[in-house]
Amino acid sequence: MEQRQSGDSLKKSTALLLVEDSITNQKVALVLIQRLGLSADIALNGQEAVEAVKNNRYGLILMDCLMPDMDGFEATRAIRRLQQPTQIYTPILAVTALAMQGDRERCLAAGMDDYISKPLDKELFNLKVKHWLQPEAVSRHQMLTREQWSPLGQKVSGDEQLLDLHEIEAFYGRETVGEMMANFFRNAENKTRRLKTYMAERDATVVAGLAYEMKISSAAIGARSLENLCLWLQRAAVMEDWLEASQALVSIEDLHERLKKYLLKTTQTHDLIRQSTSSLPTPKI
Repeated sequence: MEQRQSGDSLKKSTALLLVEDSITNQKVALVLIQRLGLSADIALNGQEAVEAVKNNRYGLILMDCLMPDMDGFEATRAIRRLQQPTQIYTPILAVTALAMQGDRERCLAAGMDDYISKPLDKELFNLKVKHWLQPEAVSRHQMLTREQWSPLGQKVSGDEQLLDLHEIEAFYGRETVGEMMANFFRNAENKTRRLKTYMAERDATVVAGLAYEMKISSAAIGARSLENLCLWLQRAAVMEDWLEASQALVSIEDLHERLKKYLLKTTQTHDLIRQSTSSLPTPKI
């Protein structure tokens, strides 16, 4: 790992860790960092980043996602696990050329806090770095994230908020919705059984992967609260917080059951949907 490079007004509390394997990208980022009067250590890959965090305290980590040996996603998960038993929380800003739909969610699910695309926009970069170096901003973000994604924060007051059935019908077609919902519950039941098995084995990688698949399925049917719970389960698995993961799964089970009952209650005139869902056993998920 390269030693810290700094500007004139360096303060240790605002030192950054730049995780980037490209020399050119390093130079660009360092110019922007130093213009802010800040310093940066440089790690060439995820493994170097993890080692740096073990030995130093940073105000912010700028994390490239695609690197050899250990990529930014794996490095972020390792850093979150490393810091979990401590009172230290270092914000991580993904700095990446990824531009596919869902990339931002993938970054957040891995434990990153924010996302900025390459090539770097100077003004946006400055704003984000300044924001994440504010302790109160980090604390507020942690609190809001926990409220938004945790099982305790996912209290859906009315069944009508579970999903917008009319919107789903309009998008997919009324005749398709019944089969779609039936497949959703079958897949959910299968994945939940597997989740319980792998959670008992403390297999964080498989649990996070299954939670991600369930999140995508929930998004496809417009079940936003369920999607959020699956994301929280994914994040809990990444952090290997098995108590939080268990709470998330219990909440997912409850929401699945409520969703099924809601569909059967509100689609009595939709024979295809009713037959498809009523043919399923009551989910044990």
